[in-house]
Amino acid sequence: MPIIKKRGFELHPAGIYEGRLVSVEEAENINPDWNPQFQCMFETTGTSEHGGNLTIPFYTSQILSDRSKFGALVKALGIDLNQVQNGGDFDTDELLDRSCNLVIEHRERDDGTTQAKVSSVSAKIPF
Repeated sequence: MPIIKKRGFELHPAGIYEGRLVSVEEAENINPDWNPQFQCMFETTGTSEHGGNLTIPFYTSQILSDRSKFGALVKALGIDLNQVQNGGDFDTDELLDRSCNLVIEHRERDDGTTQAKVSSVSAKIPF
């Protein structure tokens, strides 16, 4: 029988962090009336109590446009949307391993627990 170690839940600290996109997956919608969504998983510069980097999901629609949440993410990751033809295909794998800034906020849920959530994304500012 396998032996495993119990790990505690670690809430990502609030603040501005650099995040590297490590995966883009289709996500199940909580509400069936919503458009299909992506779960974009970021590894951030936030560190865990064990010394590793923390991860946090960012949910977007699967709509790529100048005004969509996914479009804002694509732009923040350094892709010029003007270079993507309307109606043309876009391979989300092009986004992997790219970095942007994430604003992470803490929000209280209805059940009283605290959730860390990405509230906005922006391009990295070069130093």
